[in-house]
Amino acid sequence: MKNIIIVVSAIIALTGCASSKTNYISTKNVNLVTKNIQGTWTGKAKQFNNNVTWSVKVNIENNNYTVSYPSLNCGGILTLLDSSKTQVKFRENITYGRSKCVDNGILTLSTTSNNNAEYKWYYENGKFGALGLMTKK
Repeated sequence: MKNIIIVVSAIIALTGCASSKTNYISTKNVNLVTKNIQGTWTGKAKQFNNNVTWSVKVNIENNNYTVSYPSLNCGGILTLLDSSKTQVKFRENITYGRSKCVDNGILTLSTTSNNNAEYKWYYENGKFGALGLMTKK
C-alpha cells in the first residue's frame, strides 16, 4: 500500500510540474541591460500589414521599462525577456489606449551604433509586424 501511495504522489507531483512549465516565460539575463542600451530611444516604425508609419518611444532606465506610441496615443509597460550587450527583448503590456495598439507583442531593440538601434515588433504568435530605426536621446 505504501508503494502505491508513493507512486501516486510522484505522478501527481510530476503532473503538476509539467503543467506549470507551459506558462513559463523565459527571463534570462534580466539584470544585464548594458549602459549603451539604457536610456530613452525615439524613432518611427512602419507596420507591414497596412504600411502605416507611427512614432515610438522606448524608455530603459533602472529596471523600469516603458513604451509609448505618441502618434497612436497608446503605450504601456515592458517586461524584459532577454538581453545581451547589443540587444534587448521585451514583452509589451499595453496599459492605455488599448483599442489603438496590439497588446502582448514582442519588441526588440538591437544597437547598430552608439546612439542608433533597429526596432522590431512581433505579434504574440511570433509573426513579424513592424520595423523601425531608433535614436538614443
